[in-house]
Amino acid sequence: MRFTYRARNKRGKLQTGVVDASSYQAALDVLHRNRLTTFYLAEDKGGISLLNDIKFSGVKGKDLVAFFRSFSSLFEAGVPLVEGFYILADQTENNYFRTIILELADDVDGGMKLSQAMARYPDAFSDFFVNMVKAGETSGALEKTLSHLAEYTEREYQLRASIRNALIYPVFIIIVFITVFLVMMVFVVPHLTQVFLQIGGTDRLPFLTRMLISVSQFTGQWILAILILLGGGIGAGGYYLRLPQGKEWWSRLQLRLPFFKKIFKQIYQTRFADNLAMLVRGGIPIIEAIEICADVVGNQVYSKLIRKIGEEVKAGNTIQSVVETREEFSPYLVEMIAVGERSGKLDKVLQKVADFYQKDNDRAITALTTLIEPLLIIVLGAGVGLLVAGIIIPIYTVVSNVGG
Repeated sequence: MRFTYRARNKRGKLQTGVVDASSYQAALDVLHRNRLTTFYLAEDKGGISLLNDIKFSGVKGKDLVAFFRSFSSLFEAGVPLVEGFYILADQTENNYFRTIILELADDVDGGMKLSQAMARYPDAFSDFFVNMVKAGETSGALEKTLSHLAEYTEREYQLRASIRNALIYPVFIIIVFITVFLVMMVFVVPHLTQVFLQIGGTDRLPFLTRMLISVSQFTGQWILAILILLGGGIGAGGYYLRLPQGKEWWSRLQLRLPFFKKIFKQIYQTRFADNLAMLVRGGIPIIEAIEICADVVGNQVYSKLIRKIGEEVKAGNTIQSVVETREEFSPYLVEMIAVGERSGKLDKVLQKVADFYQKDNDRAITALTTLIEPLLIIVLGAGVGLLVAGIIIPIYTVVSNVGG
């Protein structure tokens, strides 16, 4: 077996390489006999390891949660940065993120500041994380900053997870319904149509049954084209949403959807308040903090509004003077911002707003999920009822006539 290692020699110099051994412990013993202090040791899986440099899914939210929570604990325990990175890399399952962590270790070991090293990997660490760490380094409060970032990533991940969990059930039901419908139209209805033709034709069948037969014939004839169009439509839609104009369209749509727009608005206000509170508390200048919030808020409409706030503040105006004129910001947030600016405690006030909105978001998403489930049952019941009325009832009628 071959193992990749990173260690320090007796002079304290970083050393990397591979070692052949029969087991993990044997490889560790070999390195120990060579007077190397090992920080990272993992089996080299040969050809499979070539995939490690390919970014398939990037860095996920749960990866960042685990990273900052563990990193904060290790730093608080007095573990040196470089050694902590090796420990984190050994615990990380995401190969792409593991590579980034090891690169961070090399950069920091080479004399680079942690914030500078993180800035080299924008796919993993946004400007928000980089500037927070930079502020922590400057103020000498990096331990507290890492703790705040750990709490922030957990809150953000929980919000995303609650939204995702709320959508899983309805999406699953819709996919199952479409699949069952296509199977019925392509395989079941054509056989029943042959039965109806043998018995006496389809002219005397109810309108609903004849309509289902027509849909079945069309679907069976064009099933390949339908599947291609569905797949192509989903792919084209996903590609469009990644374009600037697609992101703009989706951002505006979110704020106009009935039943959903209130939740979306509150989510982005939560993110704005939470991010700005953390940045101001971390010592980031207010204008720079606002610019960073605009980059990470996650909605193009709010991003433009927040940039407008930054311009107005730079011109000497207050944040309240901008947000109070926009319907995208709730009166509660406007009033709390005014209180925070007057009292000089903007970060604390905004954090209270973010905490309140976070709990309210959870309640709203739970209520929406509770509402969606019975609506889906009603829709599915209606669909099943149409299939029964269009297929089962004519069969029952035919059988009754034959029996009579």
